[in-house]
Amino acid sequence: MLPQSSTSKKIPLSPTPVPPQAPQAAPTNPMIWVAALVAGGALFSILILVVPSIPFKDPSSTSGTQTGINTPPPMLPQNIARIADNKSAFSIGPKDAKVVIVEFLDFECPYCKQAAPITRELLNTYKNDSVRFVFRHFPLDSIHPLAHKASLASLCAREQGKFGEAYDYMYSQPTLSEQTFTDMPQILALKGDQFSQCLLSKKYDSFLTADMQDGVALGVSGTPTWFMNGQKGEGAIPQPAFEEIINKLLGK
Repeated sequence: MLPQSSTSKKIPLSPTPVPPQAPQAAPTNPMIWVAALVAGGALFSILILVVPSIPFKDPSSTSGTQTGINTPPPMLPQNIARIADNKSAFSIGPKDAKVVIVEFLDFECPYCKQAAPITRELLNTYKNDSVRFVFRHFPLDSIHPLAHKASLASLCAREQGKFGEAYDYMYSQPTLSEQTFTDMPQILALKGDQFSQCLLSKKYDSFLTADMQDGVALGVSGTPTWFMNGQKGEGAIPQPAFEEIINKLLGK
């Protein structure tokens, strides 16, 4: 914590000059002051009646981790399957699950990073239920310069059966850097040459293009964005709220 700056009292270089004496005001009739006070009070009362009060705004409502859940028209089963079964999607859970949760993510997004441990908890909580989690990519290149490369890296790791490990690894980093990708093969026990060639060739660029196109078509404009059997949610949704939605969809 930086020390607070101290302010020293300035010592005048010369004696403080004595202010000139103001001329004495002429005596005023006391009744004039009484009339002025009465008129002022009446005006104040009128202002109270006429001017509307300003509502109190809760400072917490301006938090940077805004979340929201809306209820659009039910998504048709075939459309849920289309966004969940795309070749670019990585999923965990039974394919015929009663509840399908699709996340559009960005590995450089702070709110996705905040949501990652919640997702892990949900995966553990519902591992024996008919719930399927699907991960798709929505890298916001304009504000997250390494998000696109991070998504490619996760797909190259997925090629070797390590998408989950890549997911955990990248969200565990304080920030992403080129060193993040250099260290991935050793930390995740990947075949280094295969991973490097995959990342360099950008062979999965078409997967990311498909994810972005689907996201835009579904109204995704930020990350993380979720679709829970077609119900759209945005932001790092608190775990209790997430569980409430899932339990309702499961009929619990």
